[in-house]
Amino acid sequence: MRISMALGAAAGTLALAACTMAEFPSDTALQAGFSASSAGTAPSRPERAGYRLVGERFETELVFVETGGEARVAVVHLVAGADPLRGELRFAEPWLADGVHALEGESDEGLALDVVLEPGPCEAGGRSYGYFAQLHAGRISYTGCAGETGSYTRWSNRIADHLPAIEACQDGVRSSTLMAFAGSGSRRVVHARREGSAHLVRYEFPGSGRFDCRVEYGAVSWRPVPGEAPELDSEGDPVYLPGQWPDAGDDCMLYARVRDRQGELLGALGYDVCMAVGFSGPPGPLG
Repeated sequence: MRISMALGAAAGTLALAACTMAEFPSDTALQAGFSASSAGTAPSRPERAGYRLVGERFETELVFVETGGEARVAVVHLVAGADPLRGELRFAEPWLADGVHALEGESDEGLALDVVLEPGPCEAGGRSYGYFAQLHAGRISYTGCAGETGSYTRWSNRIADHLPAIEACQDGVRSSTLMAFAGSGSRRVVHARREGSAHLVRYEFPGSGRFDCRVEYGAVSWRPVPGEAPELDSEGDPVYLPGQWPDAGDDCMLYARVRDRQGELLGALGYDVCMAVGFSGPPGPLG
């Protein structure tokens, strides 16, 4: 069964893999997939909604669960040469404080745990991920990358791969008379995807509809999206505002900061807080 979760401060729905605190992966299952030299393995339970954190000599699995009617996150943290650390996290209040996703809780032994996820082009083990990640276990800090797991992952989970195409489209808007007119007001990216050798970036131009920007071998072209065309998977969940950092609540959104490897602001991912349903608590579409 899938459940949706939403915290009063955030929006949308997130498909979870279970309605109860199902048994978390066994030590054997996790250790069998863990490489002490490179945490570049697949999640032990990829069908479960959550996040996978990877870094030098560690990996961590976060799985969304429901406990007593509240959305929580079960965590298993693995460090090479050490016993697994297990615990439970809750969504920090307020969710998306300071533009980052924050989780906090403790291990089964009472050790303080917290996780901070920040969207951006992170790389670990030769792979790209959609989030920079920090995990604090007591006084020890771990830094790495993170990606979403589960049957429902947002288009922004691969934003690192799409950022060059988005920048090319931004330049295309500025140099195209037609697109500059269509987007004379605010505009936002609502989806990005690969199509063969091309990147397609879908924009929403308020009052002018949706447009697909196609970037292939350096060439940029635009085409309108028919009004009756169905939305793509996770379209608009979230939206991306290149080069902007709006005030919280603008357009009924909460925003997560998107930064580059040097910490410079690239833009903001906006999560709709006016469509919140379900639980009283953090955002349904957990980035």
